[in-house]
Amino acid sequence: MQLARVGAVLGVAAAVVTTGLLTALPASAHDKMFRAECMDGKAVLHVNLTRYAPKTDDKTNYLKITLDGKHFKIIEFGDKLVEKYSAEVDLTVQHKFYAEVDAYDGHNGTQFDHKTDPDDKNMIVKPCPEQVPPVEEPPAEEPPAEEPPAEEPPAEEPPAEEPPAEQPPAEETTPVTTTEVAPTTTTTTTAAVVPVAEKDELASTGASIAIPLGIGVVLLGGGAGLLFFLRRRASNS
Repeated sequence: MQLARVGAVLGVAAAVVTTGLLTALPASAHDKMFRAECMDGKAVLHVNLTRYAPKTDDKTNYLKITLDGKHFKIIEFGDKLVEKYSAEVDLTVQHKFYAEVDAYDGHNGTQFDHKTDPDDKNMIVKPCPEQVPPVEEPPAEEPPAEEPPAEEPPAEEPPAEEPPAEQPPAEETTPVTTTEVAPTTTTTTTAAVVPVAEKDELASTGASIAIPLGIGVVLLGGGAGLLFFLRRRASNS
């Protein structure tokens, strides 16, 4: 009987110890680290959560972050979360992060939860004006380029005066020399009939000399006129 009682007591004690170890093992396995700083002109929170229970289809771990008392992010994670989260804020003043971890493997739902201390200096971002990015001034507006004045159409030049058409030279008129032909003057010389003295009268032979004598006078006058005409013509040429 005593041995049975001793065995029962040892069994109960072993069960208690085992339960305590199983309960305490996960709590001692969770590692948590938070650190805030200025970095690259922003307020940055470094998060390092390890050795948590893995994420399942219906169970997961949560991390909730606030900045300056305002909601910032909620992140789901599994067995670990190693990340950094940044916010663009005014770095000339102080800022404060706050984090809450909700782990699903605690017995009462809050056993392995974690909240950062509101006064934790690792969660404070001190003013760091040297990290403030310079404000880029907008480029000075260049005055609008003056548009070149509209080109005036070139003034129409008066048409060049065409030189007067050269008139053909007046045809030289060859003076026509008119040779006046002097009228032929027929001089009729009438031979004077010299009366024959009665004393020397020849005996009448029955023939008259008046006709031959007249013909000779006409021929003589015509020859004289023709000679005058020929000389006049030769002098005009």
